[in-house]
Amino acid sequence: MIECKRSEGHIVLPIFYKVEPGHVRHQTGSFGKAFHKIKKHYKADVVQRWERALQEVGSLKGWESERIANGHEAELVKIIVRKVLGELKEAFHLDVTENLVGISNHVEEIMRMLKTDDTDTRFVGIHGMGGVDVRETAKDRGAHHLQNQLISNILKGKHNDISNVDEGLRIIKTRFKHKKVLILLDDVDDVSQLNCLAGKRDWFGSGSKIIITARKVSFLDEARVDNSYALNGLDPDNSLLLFSRHAFRRDFPLPEFGDLSREIVSTTGGLPLALEVIGSFLCGKRLAVWKDTLKKLRQIPDKEVQEKLRVSYEALDYEQKQIFWILPVFHWN
Repeated sequence: MIECKRSEGHIVLPIFYKVEPGHVRHQTGSFGKAFHKIKKHYKADVVQRWERALQEVGSLKGWESERIANGHEAELVKIIVRKVLGELKEAFHLDVTENLVGISNHVEEIMRMLKTDDTDTRFVGIHGMGGVDVRETAKDRGAHHLQNQLISNILKGKHNDISNVDEGLRIIKTRFKHKKVLILLDDVDDVSQLNCLAGKRDWFGSGSKIIITARKVSFLDEARVDNSYALNGLDPDNSLLLFSRHAFRRDFPLPEFGDLSREIVSTTGGLPLALEVIGSFLCGKRLAVWKDTLKKLRQIPDKEVQEKLRVSYEALDYEQKQIFWILPVFHWN
């Protein structure tokens, strides 16, 4: 454990169960007596490594069973579990944008769909029109590339790159069969893609959860998901909040732009991507630019998301336009 702490940066959380840290650190007391009885059966260099490790462990901050929660073991277990869960949460913390708005209700509903018996492998689908989520896909690289990414993420790189779809299917079916996994397949629109990555429930261990996002609910029906959830646009209040954070770098419009902001927001249909792009484009712009943008947006039907984004795109200079061609989210075809 100490070697892993030194070489890999692992966290050691010692529990001093009916012993004192000083007794562990110096191999004294009842702990020392037990240690001295067994060390004579091992080589000197091994014993020295143990002694150095025990000195370090005894110096770490941990829990003493006799002093925590008045010696009640159940309370001690709760304290330790909370600490471990906190460390795990921090280790897997995602870098989420501060401008995330209006997702609480969506998250609660998705969690409800996923919360089932631990022995149940669950497929949940999320569908919504373009612009509700950020589109990022690797279709052009081939299905086996996606399989490689999935296998590498779950097996932590402990495999050789696959060269074809059949080889990828063999690895997924055999290596994941006893693994409890959480997989998110984003923006899937072809059943053959899904079949290459998560075709059947028995490919994964009990309690696995597979979340699939798609544009059309008909695809999720074809994929036979257990539950599907419609991700709609933001309500007017949250739409204005998100727009303001990008247009004004605060949670509400400047007074002189208040009415214009509400009118522009109403043309976006509550689509987060449109609110972000248009808000960012208008940030710092003159009132005349705002009025001209609103006029153009009113001429475009709500469902034409890409055309709404084009209003902002076309107003950029040449160098700024080149930036968007390297981002998968901004393909105008």
